Parts: sequence; C-alpha cells; structure tokens
Amino acid sequence: MEQLRVPLAGDTLARVHAEECATAAVLAAVGIAVDGFAAAGETLSGDVVLRRRSGEQIHLEALQRSVVLELVPGGPLPATLAVGEDELRLPVTVRPVTCDPHVLAETKQPFVFPLLVQVGDGEAVAVDLPLSGAQRAQLQELLGRVC
Repeated sequence: MEQLRVPLAGDTLARVHAEECATAAVLAAVGIAVDGFAAAGETLSGDVVLRRRSGEQIHLEALQRSVVLELVPGGPLPATLAVGEDELRLPVTVRPVTCDPHVLAETKQPFVFPLLVQVGDGEAVAVDLPLSGAQRAQLQELLGRVC
C-alpha cells in the first residue's frame, strides 16, 4: 500500500486548536454551572453560577441562545465577578424561541448555550453552559409542555 501525504489547506485545525485552548484557559480560571432549575409557568428559572478558580476579574459578557431555547438574564450584562469575590449568580429564565415542529424534530443540539466569558484583559471566549442530564431532561420537558 502506498502512503500519500496530503498537505492541509487553510487554518481550520489551528483555529480549532486555539479555540479549545482558549476554552480550557477560561475553565481553569472560573467554574461555570446552572443551579436551581425550577418550572415557572411556560419557562424554567434558575441561576448561572460562576465560581472563581483564579485571582483575575471575570466578566460574563453574554448569554447566547440555542436553536430552540433562549436564556434571558435577570440582571444586566456584562456581569462581573470582581477580584476578591468568590461567586457570581445571575438569575436566568429559559423560554422557547420556536415551537416549529420541523425545527424541534431536526435540531441536533437543542441544549447548547454558549456563554461569552472574559478573564482579566483577555478576549471574550465562547464556553458552552454545562448541563446535567437532569437539567437537560427539565429542558426537554419544558419544550414538551409549552410546544
């Protein structure tokens, strides 16, 4: 069998590597979680919690939506976990942005919510909000109940 070397065109692998390194650096500086999901009518409510792992100031710049759900902050953004503070809690409400049957049936990542997080003077980095299996089940139940 003959080996063939094919040069990689473009910078895709380098870009993916840089994004993964940036995400790892953010997660080394701050723990991110969701706490207290509870049904509230046609929504879920809870808190996005940032817990300090380093001494730098942390900014939660934005909450981005998934294909079918959005996180509505209960306070102003950006929110800051200042030096000397251990934890930042941002109340959020989760609500459907569409009940279109085609979208609901075809979406592959309905519960991926990128957060834009900045550590110190660095660039804001998109980090997916970590959700437990139970929290994903609550989101699925919300879609089933509302849609």
